[in-house]
Amino acid sequence: MATELSRERQGKALTTQEKQFDGSKRKKTIALLGILGVRRQAKLDPEDYQVFAADLEEYDLRDIEAGLTALGKEPRRERDTAFPSLGTLTSAIKIARRMRRDAEYAAHWRKQNADYESKVRAERAAGTWNKTDEEIAQLTTKVAMP
Repeated sequence: MATELSRERQGKALTTQEKQFDGSKRKKTIALLGILGVRRQAKLDPEDYQVFAADLEEYDLRDIEAGLTALGKEPRRERDTAFPSLGTLTSAIKIARRMRRDAEYAAHWRKQNADYESKVRAERAAGTWNKTDEEIAQLTTKVAMP
């Protein structure tokens, strides 16, 4: 009885959230959750995956994919449930998001420094550069993410 009520509430919540949640993203998230379920040897109903997908809608699909893939490759610890809790899923997704953002920041920083260094080389070749190597080092360390 309690399970039926719970499913009914979840169904209503899904109906409300589906209006705001992109269908293709939801389908992809459900597919990723299904893959995670297979890797963890979990047996969930399609409705369960829909509830989890609705809970994860605020995250970028790239982060969801990376987080769930990493989680699916980890060995299950003793006394762990077959399918991870929502908190475990969101933690893995947040870690993936942090790693993606760090990589984006590093790529941006490298590009900014490469652009600056090519400008310096061009000015040196033209004979218009008048800064010392110490000034260059100070300038290149100040480049930051906008």
